[in-house]
Amino acid sequence: MDITKILNLRYIFTMNPAPLNPFQRNVLIAVFSIFIAVAIVSALWAFVKKNKLDITARKIVTKISTFCLTLGLVGWVLFFMRQTHVYFFSRRFWLIFWSIGAVIWFFYLLKYILKKAPAEQKDIQEKREFEKYLPRKRR
Repeated sequence: MDITKILNLRYIFTMNPAPLNPFQRNVLIAVFSIFIAVAIVSALWAFVKKNKLDITARKIVTKISTFCLTLGLVGWVLFFMRQTHVYFFSRRFWLIFWSIGAVIWFFYLLKYILKKAPAEQKDIQEKREFEKYLPRKRR
């Protein structure tokens, strides 16, 4: 596989690209399947542990599940389009756009996990601490 072809615009925007070789096909199938498997496992884990997880942990697991499920399903659609030679959607640049989108989305997910989630957790803890001293409505 020649990596320098990725920089060649004629190669990227070829109207009718050649079919994938078996190694490339198996790698794409594995990657897209792993994304979907991670999405299913994280969604089931969040469902089973929903009473034990706090709000921020549930948000994190939901975001990871959405990330993986979306990338896996879109990847499978692109793979199917490539294998069936759909004229516009079988082009190579769709997989490049998919990869760029995955990287950008992954960095936003990391930003949420590392910066926003701890701040939200701290705010919730402070709110609970404050509400502990407020009078409650009697039943």
